[in-house]
Amino acid sequence: MGIAWVRTVEPQEAEGEILRAYQQMTGESAPSEIRRRIRKNFVAMSIRPRQMAALWDLAHTVSFRNEDSGLSKAEHDMIDTVVSAANRCRY
Repeated sequence: MGIAWVRTVEPQEAEGEILRAYQQMTGESAPSEIRRRIRKNFVAMSIRPRQMAALWDLAHTVSFRNEDSGLSKAEHDMIDTVVSAANRCRY
C-alpha cells in the first residue's frame, strides 16, 4: 500500500474562503502565526474549508468547551497526552 497524496493549501498560500477559515479557526490573521497553530491533519482538509472549520469547531468543543465531562483541564490534558503517546501521535 502506497502513501496517499492530497492537494492542500498551506496557510501562507491561502486566500479567500480558505484563509478566512484558517483565521476563524486560530484567531490569527498573519499566515506565519496561523501556520504555527494549525496541525497538518487540518491542513489536509484545506481544499474543503467549511468542513475543515466544522471539524476544528467539533474538536475544540470536545476538548476545551465540554464543561459536563466532570474532568478538570489538567485531567483532560493528561488523557490527551496518554492517548497521543499510545498512538505515537505528536499531537
